[in-house]
Amino acid sequence: MDLDFWTLVSYYFIINYAFFLVIPRRYVYQLGGILEQSRAGLGDCVMREGKGRTYKNIRKIFFVGAICAALLCGCSVIRIDIRKVRDLPYTVVDEYDVPKEMRQAIADQEQEPFLYTWANEGRLYIARGYGKQDTAGYQIQVDAFYESSNVLVFATTLLGPEPDTDTEQGTTCPYLVIQTDYNPKHVITK
Repeated sequence: MDLDFWTLVSYYFIINYAFFLVIPRRYVYQLGGILEQSRAGLGDCVMREGKGRTYKNIRKIFFVGAICAALLCGCSVIRIDIRKVRDLPYTVVDEYDVPKEMRQAIADQEQEPFLYTWANEGRLYIARGYGKQDTAGYQIQVDAFYESSNVLVFATTLLGPEPDTDTEQGTTCPYLVIQTDYNPKHVITK
């Protein structure tokens, strides 16, 4: 369960106001005490006799309880198992065969190392980039691509230019894109 700001706000209003709207006012008065029954409303402070507690304190308790319950119920731990179940077939995709939206996303991210996935028409595209490099001549080798029980594992290696070859000076951003059948599992690198 993902909790964002608006979910917490809705929990707050449900706990604070639904309680007071559903229960008849006469019971609310009994909870708060007998003093100032005529003045009590949804936002008023009604004092309990001799205790000095207010409805605002009760609302705070409900609010904190709702937050704690929501946070504790939403927590979960997913154990990633990378043991191979089966190898997956893939093809290396030429730069021009990559979908246009994915090419644009890669161009925006290519200065930094990245892993990018894109699903399109029953196919899954996976792009792995190594960020900005000082020279040309780099190659990316696919070491493994397989499915485990809960993730897809994509292992690659960046191979540098041979030391005795003449390479162009300047920065390059090597990346590799592969295509496989669509799979809803998350992709991780190894």
